[in-house]
Amino acid sequence: MSSFQLHLIQKSMTFADFEINFARYTALGDSILFLNDSVFSLASIDFHSDEFLKLTENCHLLALSDHLSARNIRQNITASIQLIDYQQFVVCAADACKVISW
Repeated sequence: MSSFQLHLIQKSMTFADFEINFARYTALGDSILFLNDSVFSLASIDFHSDEFLKLTENCHLLALSDHLSARNIRQNITASIQLIDYQQFVVCAADACKVISW
């Protein structure tokens, strides 16, 4: 079994809220998956800011491709976010030692 946790972010949030929750709930090597309305948050994040890069340097950022397409924000996503499909989501959830929704 893997030692990483998969965090499911389901609601849109400000960067300040993301930063607080990220610091509180994540550990080295965890994966963060944006799905549902949380993908709206990705459209407003400055992926190149020092704050964002420092905060996320030791985790894997993922987003469900279909959820981005459904909200027409796919073009705003940077290479630091790995786009995955539902099959990859299932594999990632099965590989995680824990799945946490926030």
